[in-house]
Amino acid sequence: MEARKNSKVKKVIALLGKVLNRPEFNPSHIAVFTAILKEFLIQDVKDGFRITRGRIMRLAQIRSIATYHHCIKGLVKANLILYQPSFHPKLGTLVKFL
Repeated sequence: MEARKNSKVKKVIALLGKVLNRPEFNPSHIAVFTAILKEFLIQDVKDGFRITRGRIMRLAQIRSIATYHHCIKGLVKANLILYQPSFHPKLGTLVKFL
């Protein structure tokens, strides 16, 4: 279990480094990505995990749905995440790190 935790922490550090080194990302992108990373750490899964827009917006402290979608679009375009919306109010969107 400890080895899996260390592996996850190393992955998070590497992913965060990728985001912080992108000049096209603003603080909103970093906040949304950090919120997604938090959800990844909370959910004990190996591959894809589910997020909800409302929770990510609360964690990232953004209020605009347009800002949320702008940030998600930027993260997808930068090949940092795979984003598969479910359009189901309870199920949530599937996210995978690339």
